Amino acid sequence: MKQVLILGGSGGIGQACAGAFSNSAEYAVTSVHRQKSSDSGIGKTIYGDLCSAEFRRELVSQTTPNIVISSFGRYPSKDTSMTEAINEFVLSVVDLFEAFEAKKELEHFVVIGSLSGQISVLPGVYMDSSRYQYICAKRMLSDFFRQAQLHLNSRSKIVLIEPGFVRTNFANIKARLLNLKADDVLNRTGIVPLDPAIVAGAIFQAVSSPGRASVSITLHNESTAE
Repeated sequence: MKQVLILGGSGGIGQACAGAFSNSAEYAVTSVHRQKSSDSGIGKTIYGDLCSAEFRRELVSQTTPNIVISSFGRYPSKDTSMTEAINEFVLSVVDLFEAFEAKKELEHFVVIGSLSGQISVLPGVYMDSSRYQYICAKRMLSDFFRQAQLHLNSRSKIVLIEPGFVRTNFANIKARLLNLKADDVLNRTGIVPLDPAIVAGAIFQAVSSPGRASVSITLHNESTAE
């Protein structure tokens, strides 16, 4: 059976990925939320902060996955600097990609970007520093792996998933959809959030197709607006 490692699997898309692979692969997830993960019904969990270089080294030494799914994310606080935000979303994931590549057993490295981050507010509308940092860092992460698909001679196949708004608690998407003062884009277009299972299903299909090269997949939201 394939060995699958899900980076950030205590809920949302990561937890949905665990469900998608549960019948066809052995999997482990990482989580920084010990209590949350233990209540989620997920199997093997490795606890630690992916932003910690020490934890990443331990993770690489303990696991040799064939498939890595980067669902890791942390919405910056108002006190988080741009450097810290970039480190959390970009450097940590790139570091793990290089480390697992070097072990020569990695077949697919899946990066979950954020199409929704690019359209979360209308141009010219003020956004707070946390959302600005999140959008920039996620964009940098997607751009790095898009270029890696084109120019890097990697052993593994890079799968870049760009979902729209997903119905998870991350970045308060649920609250923003219910709030009458939510983002203009959400209110004006009647966006229907994606279920995390849809994203997980697209990932499962992408890594299960034999002989498939690196691929980028965009998952758009439907709209109820007339």
